[in-house]
Amino acid sequence: TAEAGERSIAATFFTRHAYPPQQMPTTAFTIPTSTLLEGLNALVNDVLFGDAADKPSEAVPFDFIINDEYLPNRTSLDTFLRRQRRRLGLPAGQQEEILHVEYLPAFQAQEGAKLPHDDWIASVRAPIPGNAEFLVTGAYDHAVRVWSGEACLAVGTGHAEAVKAVMYVPGTVQTVDAAPADGSARRRRRGRDAGDAQQRASFDMVSASKDGTIRAWRFDANTSKLEPLVSTANALGATMHTDAVDTVDVSADGQLIATGSWDCTSCIIRYDELIGGETAKPLYTFNDHARAVLKVRFSAQNAAQLYTTGLDGSIKMWDVEKGMMQGTLSGGSHAAHGLAVRPAGATSHATSELVLAGHTDNRIRLYDPRSSSKDKSVLKVWVGHRQWVYGVEWLWRAEEDAAGAVGASSSTTLMASASEDATLRVWDLRATASPLLTLDALHTDGILDVTYAGSMKLASGGKDNRTKSVSIEQP
Repeated sequence: TAEAGERSIAATFFTRHAYPPQQMPTTAFTIPTSTLLEGLNALVNDVLFGDAADKPSEAVPFDFIINDEYLPNRTSLDTFLRRQRRRLGLPAGQQEEILHVEYLPAFQAQEGAKLPHDDWIASVRAPIPGNAEFLVTGAYDHAVRVWSGEACLAVGTGHAEAVKAVMYVPGTVQTVDAAPADGSARRRRRGRDAGDAQQRASFDMVSASKDGTIRAWRFDANTSKLEPLVSTANALGATMHTDAVDTVDVSADGQLIATGSWDCTSCIIRYDELIGGETAKPLYTFNDHARAVLKVRFSAQNAAQLYTTGLDGSIKMWDVEKGMMQGTLSGGSHAAHGLAVRPAGATSHATSELVLAGHTDNRIRLYDPRSSSKDKSVLKVWVGHRQWVYGVEWLWRAEEDAAGAVGASSSTTLMASASEDATLRVWDLRATASPLLTLDALHTDGILDVTYAGSMKLASGGKDNRTKSVSIEQP
């Protein structure tokens, strides 16, 4: 309740979540406009739980959404509402008659496996949807590895320098639930999901290296063998790129491979030609970037659409069927190391996409590919990391979307970022002021990559020679 002379506002509270089962009354509360997030938390906890017999031993942390935007920590209601009115072009003195506040349980993190390597981990991927314990990694010790829980199942060698990127080939992933007789998959840390640790898959994958080559591999879950399908160290590597290859991606239909290199080019090659022999040539070589290409990503819904970015800070959009550039998204001159794409709607049937990029000015930018103006291509900017942002990832997978998985549609507003500041952060499109979660104990040095496994699970790897998995949960 507001004290005499203190400005106040009437507010009602509602939730879309099943927890807690009891809900706030529909009557309005009179709240001081100086109230912070902690004050709203205290109010909701007191009303919901009070002296109830099942009252939690500790206060339940909640987040609050007002006018489709999260209330930041350490920001008063008055400051928050004034900023909203300014953005919307409303009169400064205008105030809502009743504020409608959505409350929801705050996200929490539960750590999973810690996978030791001999050198920095540049890339990590999760081939099985919903499983963050079965992983593929690429490291600076020149090797690619396949993991199940904390057991390294296979090591692929052949690259002459650091492996900068790995990616499985969609359509080749065949899951196997039975654990092998040697019990290697059972050697896992207590408390993790036993089903994830035992589940495996056979699949094809590609890797990119500082040695200027890409390689194709096949992992057999029944024999735990990872074998090269073709060596590209000579003819193919020399034909495609003349310098280190920093990034690789595979189209959603598994037919096309895209690469990006320090020779300032990106290339497209058919996967069947890559594994067919060393005489394969790229379909197209794009050379419109002024500096090194550090990340390539295919469209989440259109195999003919490719996005590339790198040291020049721009994002190029390509039509890989016609072999021509469609446009440029510009958010400044700061180099971009991270790139992620997802449909703009709640499902993969959306007709447009949203593009995330992580930059060396420590910022994450959201781009709209539909914009015809360079000045309007940046929709939002997130600030919080203290050093370079190396990786960004939408908490969205096409497999979850197609299967109608629980939480798949709601998670499309969530994203994760990995930084040189050794933190992994989880953000929401509706919260630009601060992340929902800052995980600063997963790694002890810069985090070079993060991937979304599905089912609200992430995996990350970095300069502390460790890969970590984590589950993002709500009560």
